[in-house]
Parts: sequence; C-alpha cells; structure tokens
Amino acid sequence: MNIKIRVAYRLGNFLKQLRYAIHIGLFYNYNVIIPEHALLNTTYLVINNTITMDAQEITNKDEFFYSKRIDNVDKSAFSMNRAKVRNMIKEIFILKSSPINGSDHVVIHIRSGDLFSERRPHGAYLSPPLSYYTDIISTRSYENIYLVAEDRRNPCINRLLELYPKIVFKLQTLEDDIKLILAASNVIMSVGTFIPELLNLSDNIKSIHAPSYWQPSVIVCTVHKTDLSHYHKIMSPWRNIPEQLQTMLSYRLPPVNQVSLSK
Repeated sequence: MNIKIRVAYRLGNFLKQLRYAIHIGLFYNYNVIIPEHALLNTTYLVINNTITMDAQEITNKDEFFYSKRIDNVDKSAFSMNRAKVRNMIKEIFILKSSPINGSDHVVIHIRSGDLFSERRPHGAYLSPPLSYYTDIISTRSYENIYLVAEDRRNPCINRLLELYPKIVFKLQTLEDDIKLILAASNVIMSVGTFIPELLNLSDNIKSIHAPSYWQPSVIVCTVHKTDLSHYHKIMSPWRNIPEQLQTMLSYRLPPVNQVSLSK
C-alpha cells in the first residue's frame, strides 16, 4: 500500500505532514507518495521494494497533519523511528547549509505575514511581545544577531531594528531564509510549525528559545521556554486589532521566567 499526501500545506505544516506519513510508512512497511514540491527531490519514498506507485492508496481527510485524527493507525508509530524519519526527510530536502562561524550568534524568526494582514487571522497563532525578544537578547549578549521575517507587518520587527541597530535583516527569498535558519546554532522562534520542523533537519542547532504556550512538535536540542502564560491569557484569541498590536509592544515580562527542556 501507499500512504498518499494529496495536498502540501505551507512549508512547516507540509514537513509535519511528511513526517507523520513517513512514521506510518515505516511502521506498516508502506511507501509514501508526496506532492511535487520545489524543495524536495522526489515524489515517492520507497520503504518496501515490493510495492509500486499504482498500489492501493491510503489517504487522510486532514492530509496527515494531525496525528491524533489519523484513523486505523497504531499511535505508537509516531514515537518510533524518529531518527530514521528525520534522516529520510533530510535526504530529500534539497537545501543544505554550512554553520555560521562561531557560536556567539542568534537567528530570530518572527512570524508576520498572514497574521497581520488578514481580517480574521488564526486565533491560536499569538505572536510573542517585544519584551520576549529583548529579554533574551539582553541576557545572552550575542555578538551577531540575524532576523528572519517574510515582511515587516509584525510591529516587533521595526522596534527591534530601532533598539538594536546591529541586527542583520533583509527581506530575501524563502530559500535564503531557510539556509540561514539551518546554519544557526541558536534560534529564537515565535509561533508556528516553520521553525520546529525546519530545525528537525538541522545539523547545527544547539538551542531554541520558545514561548511557553507553544509546544514544538519535535525537540532536537535544548529548548528554553519563556513564561508567557499571563500574556497568552490577556491576548487570546489573536484578532489583529489595534489594542493587541499596542500590547505586543508595551507588555513587560516578570523578572525570572525561563525554563529549559532538553531533547
């Protein structure tokens, strides 16, 4: 049989779809049919050489994005073969990256785009406040700071650039953004699947900073969680209204609010 992903979602979500589909394929000894994608070098992953592409297909209404909603699958499949799944995705992912020289650097990824341009953005995707980033930067004293974002709609972006003129930031292609992220030893993430799923493919990552309300789906290194439970309570759901945009810039964190999790 073939596990078939019919539709590829946005990149972070697609990598999650692919990861779950491969977990199922390895558990049941099935192959995986993948939608054509510019960043992958194949549309067919062969796990069982006796199965061909015209064999019976197994699909899922959520395109294998939600592991808990995949019916008739032993859920233990998703906790097995993690290293093998990771390596299989790395082999077909066309972008590679050499490490950034030295360890005294950080790459900040700030989710912007649709969360700040749509009238009804996804309510669960709450961007961290400005103080989340400034607190991490001030306590770590990184020599080199890089910022990655698809545009400048998130108000934290322009304010960070004002506060830290040495930040390296330019709007560039998705491919160049990915190469920079994969090259990083230290990353500050905001929300979404993009960073956790990409860093699952990284050979260079050492630490990730994440808001407490966002649980990375895969942990490949030390994760430093910043307690934003109060912020999450007063800001949810995300609606992209002026009051929320102002709170993002004015909210102050309590003095001690970080915990660390190891892979």
